[in-house]
This record gives sequence, C-alpha cells and structure tokens, in this order.
Amino acid sequence: MPAEVRSPMAMLGFMLLLAGLDFAGTMLAKEWTIHRAAWQLLGGGFAFVAPFVALVSGLRYAEMSMLSLGWIVVLQTGLILLDRSRYGFQLSTGGWFAVAAILVLQGYLLIGGGSNAAAPADDGVGQSSAASAAS
Repeated sequence: MPAEVRSPMAMLGFMLLLAGLDFAGTMLAKEWTIHRAAWQLLGGGFAFVAPFVALVSGLRYAEMSMLSLGWIVVLQTGLILLDRSRYGFQLSTGGWFAVAAILVLQGYLLIGGGSNAAAPADDGVGQSSAASAAS
C-alpha cells in the first residue's frame, strides 16, 4: 500500500467503526439470549454482516494487520467496560494495567511504530512452469 494512502485518522476511524458494529452485534446477541426478541436476532445478524462491508472499504485506506488489531483492541476494551457496568464483571487491577498497556502499545503502532517496509521481493513463487524452465 502506498505511504500516501495510509492515513492514521482513516485507520482510527475504520477501527472505531468496525469495533462499534461488532460491539452492537455482540450486545444484541447477549440481549437475545435473555429476552429472545426477534428484532435483536435480526439486528445482530445485520451487525455481523456490516463489518465485512466496512472492512472491505477500510482496507483501501489502512493495512490489514493494523486495522484488525485496532478493531480487536477497541472492541475488547468496550466489552470489558460493558461487562463491568451492565453485567457486574470485575476485572483485577492487573487486568486494567494490561488493558492500559495494550492501548498505549496500539497507539504506538498506529501513530509511528509500524513498519513502512518496501514491497516484498519477487522470489519466483508465482511464476508459471514455462517461465521457471526458461530461467
């Protein structure tokens, strides 16, 4: 991906969008297990199809590994907060330090620590047998 296309703000936006859609689907799935409302099941189904569409769009502006990693970190943080506030789950102090460390490290990767490696070298793996025989 060309460096000029990679935008930290676009990556952050897509990470938040993907995490938000995934979060909504997870919340609807949890609530459906309790209330069994048809709209929760249908909404959850949509919420798990929508991230695919968002991911396809996001991959035009962000690297796959960074986008996916950020999506997971934001999602897990949101789910931990939801579990604590709505369902009474308690995370240990060490767990909160781990969450904070992960967020700091993700920020480092997103803002400037990621590699800007050049395109992979051609190793001949994709050549046809005729091209291989000629070399």
